[in-house]
Amino acid sequence: MKKCLLLLIVLSQIISCSPDSLENNYSSYDRGTELSEDDPTPEDGYLLKKVSHRKYGETDILDDTEFEYDNQERLIKSTSHGYSNGESEILSESNYEYNDQGRLSKITRHSNRASKLEGLSETEKLNMSGGITEFIYEQDLTIKNSYNLNNELRRITHTFNASDNEFHQNEYLPDGTLEITRIEYQGDGDCSLKRIEFHQDGEMIRHTEYEYLDANCSFRATAINHQYSQFSFEDTVTMDSKNSVIEQVSRDLAGIISKDYSYKNEITYNAQDYPLHEIRTTQEGVKSETLYEYY
Repeated sequence: MKKCLLLLIVLSQIISCSPDSLENNYSSYDRGTELSEDDPTPEDGYLLKKVSHRKYGETDILDDTEFEYDNQERLIKSTSHGYSNGESEILSESNYEYNDQGRLSKITRHSNRASKLEGLSETEKLNMSGGITEFIYEQDLTIKNSYNLNNELRRITHTFNASDNEFHQNEYLPDGTLEITRIEYQGDGDCSLKRIEFHQDGEMIRHTEYEYLDANCSFRATAINHQYSQFSFEDTVTMDSKNSVIEQVSRDLAGIISKDYSYKNEITYNAQDYPLHEIRTTQEGVKSETLYEYY
């Protein structure tokens, strides 16, 4: 539970660790105790408070994200900051709401990133300035409606279990036209994800196969793009016993390594096996550093 919560907040800010969300573990490879009113602070090492990131180069890039929770340990706010010439500015802010059953019901996000880009149309600025996502739960079906900040519907997503080991996600345009279907196949055990497929207009346009290499769920992911073969690739990802990535080697299907996407991580953990400090070095020699703080 603890590791699932940590990984999903850091990587994708997804709230639930249950399989009814297809935006769950490994999605990036597609290129506790309740608190009482008298004790509002979780035990040390349980909830993520802040992630600070620095990418080293001719000009260092610095940013961080801070997380806030309610007294039931539910994420209610995340705020991302950027730093320039020693000055901090808010890049984006997301607020999370829950229904009477405690399930995520709404995310409202505001972003300042569009203000830093030139030549954007008014529509592009609006779409980059944030949005509202509402979640509706109907038995095994989860409906996600995505709006821009003018409350104009942009996308509809339906997620459901086709069987115990097969999960579907259908994405629709505002007029109800099916745009793309994502199918995830799961197996049994800890290393469960087997295959992801994307279908459009009745044809499979790309898929990823997962082969597990050890008891830590290290894996080889082979992604085939059936429309644009130049975007096919193979990633070999080495995990440690604490469910963290310690190395990734990315190749095209001819075996040529992509040095930008291949890296090693050096990770320091606390007593609860949460990461405290991570140094990532790509095969190009680019170094970045991430610090984690907890409540």
